[in-house]
Amino acid sequence: MYSLFSLHELSIVLLIRNHNHTLLNWDFLKCTGIVPQDWQLASEPISTQNFSQIAFQNGLRIVADNSKIIFTETIGEKSLVDIVVAQIAKFYTQILPYAEYQALGLNPEAFVTFPEHPEIAQNYLSKTLFFSQPWLEFGNTTPRVDLNISYTLDQGTLNLKVAQQFIKQEDGETMTPIVVYSGNFEYMFEQFLPAERSAILWNYLEQWQLNVETFNHLIKNQFLQGLNTPLSGVDTDTLMGLPMEMLMQ
Repeated sequence: MYSLFSLHELSIVLLIRNHNHTLLNWDFLKCTGIVPQDWQLASEPISTQNFSQIAFQNGLRIVADNSKIIFTETIGEKSLVDIVVAQIAKFYTQILPYAEYQALGLNPEAFVTFPEHPEIAQNYLSKTLFFSQPWLEFGNTTPRVDLNISYTLDQGTLNLKVAQQFIKQEDGETMTPIVVYSGNFEYMFEQFLPAERSAILWNYLEQWQLNVETFNHLIKNQFLQGLNTPLSGVDTDTLMGLPMEMLMQ
């Protein structure tokens, strides 16, 4: 049994007091140089009284309201050098250096599949990480378990959620069980003077690749390393469970 690890997306969340979400529009992004002139929109921008949204064909989308702005990039087959979301977030904050930045969240999300034994993903937490503890045997079926962990690292706090989900295949009908790892590196700015926050924020954004590499290392070497060995002698029937409802489109 071998797992396939895939970094699915990377999002950057900025909490901003009294943020004017109407600034998020195509003209503002182009005219200020936040995004290149040759980028193409994936759909018509949205602007309402409560929020604004803009999406591009390269997989980057930006959503803003009066308290935050979220930059999200779908990774797919991109290498780290081709990921632009942190750079775009930095450009945005450089155009607005005096905004009241309160916190930054840098959030990588990855998922893992087990092609040879997809049933393992269905019972990954209850039958693999927790090794069938007695409290997991309560009830008529294998319970659903989500795991939340908070790590203290040199570069800040990493919050990690591990959850079992399903994803649709290209045929639109087949459902494949997956394990989703959602990371959150969090940085708070309220302890810094307002005049210092922009420079500190930019420094954190420049470290995005280190954070992603740390996240990847944690998943591959701490969660998956022991699983990437053949399941010789293992009764895979004990890993079977009832499918969970679809959680991921």
